[in-house]
Amino acid sequence: MDEKLYDVTDVWTDKTHLYLTVDGRSYRIRWADCSPNLFAASDWQRQRIDVSPSGYGIHWPEIDEDLAIAPLLFQAETVHVFEEKRREPALAESRETYRVVESASAEGDLQRIVSDPKVMLGKPVIKGTRLTVEHILNLLASGVTLEEIVAEYEGLSEQDIRACLRFAARSLREHVALHEE
Repeated sequence: MDEKLYDVTDVWTDKTHLYLTVDGRSYRIRWADCSPNLFAASDWQRQRIDVSPSGYGIHWPEIDEDLAIAPLLFQAETVHVFEEKRREPALAESRETYRVVESASAEGDLQRIVSDPKVMLGKPVIKGTRLTVEHILNLLASGVTLEEIVAEYEGLSEQDIRACLRFAARSLREHVALHEE
């Protein structure tokens, strides 16, 4: 389909509502009115949102929930200006520079990440789980804290999350080095 059904320019959440800007108008809808799955989901599960390119619907990959825009707009309340602003990351007044040191503990962290063609199609995962490094990085990028991730997945530790970050950093270094040659 070449034509967009809706022009969805902004989607964000808070603990009680889903906010949308569709075709230049702002809307708000309570989670309880969206779907039972979204109402029962945790705040961080609701924050990971994908909008279809055609503007037809919204997908929440963390809970595998899809909703079409049209029914949402039918139930939503029109708002002129959002009463709450999107949470902006807090920045420290003064920034410190840290030097990254590869140590024996860093190598130990990296041993927590494994890749097996029989598990998750060979994507790097946290050893003993089916949690991919990509999934953990997406959670962190969506604003989910280490504590929330550890609480959500039984047996997972903060060291496992740090291992994902170290793995990503090393992969990026190797990628850059490969392209510099």
